[in-house]
Amino acid sequence: NKETLLKKVGKADYFGEIALMLSGIPRTASVIATKKSLLLSLHETTFKNFMKFAHLDISEIMRERIVNTFWKCKIPFFNTIQKEAFIDLAKECSIETFKKDEVIFNEGDPGDKFYIVSYGEVKVTVDNKEM
Repeated sequence: NKETLLKKVGKADYFGEIALMLSGIPRTASVIATKKSLLLSLHETTFKNFMKFAHLDISEIMRERIVNTFWKCKIPFFNTIQKEAFIDLAKECSIETFKKDEVIFNEGDPGDKFYIVSYGEVKVTVDNKEM
């Protein structure tokens, strides 16, 4: 089976938020580093606690995310966050590095992290097909 490329994700882009917002669902795509990459990650619990702390409506954010899927933009649910809150959130981030062609997660894996691409690029595929 040939992979279907859904999108390429580069610096300041993000992925993995849908699985965190819809708790318990498996990953809907696979993500593989296409270049040496440095990613920041937030664990599901930290992500959800931050969303509550910031008084953000997850369902509204999901609607905005879907609408903005085809637009390269800043992370919409972080736009209204005060600088001080980002300092606390940054403390909870983990830095993860991936080599070219290294799998970050596979379709069907548990969705327990949200990712922001800090450097490099990853591809998102579904059913081993690139779109």
